[in-house]
Order: sequence, then structure tokens, then C-alpha cells
Amino acid sequence: MQEQIGTAAGTVWQLLEQRGTLTVSKIKQETKLAEPLALMALGWLAREGQITVVKVKNSLQVSLRR
Repeated sequence: MQEQIGTAAGTVWQLLEQRGTLTVSKIKQETKLAEPLALMALGWLAREGQITVVKVKNSLQVSLRR
């Protein structure tokens, strides 16, 4: 399972690199990852300090940390 999460994290990272800031919903939609796997991938990236997550109204905006 850890390998799947790492692969998903790479997919999310690449998407954010290409598209910039996205909502969690848009990340799930664009990557076609199941919700639990998408959230675990975001957790992985957050733990590594590679993303910034900001709450804007009722959504979470995710971007790569520069």
C-alpha cells in the first residue's frame, strides 16, 4: 500500500507542477484517484513539506511549496 501512496503522491505532485494551485476536489477529479488514496497522497506530500494547504471559504487550496 505504501508504494501505491508514493506513486499517487508523485502523480499529484506532477499535476500541481503543471497546473499550479488546485482544490482537493479538482485534484481528485484530474488524477482520477479514489478519495482515500488522493488524501493519503496529499498527506504524504504535506508530511514531506512539499505542499501548502490553505482553507478558502469551503474548500482547500493546494499548491507546491517553493
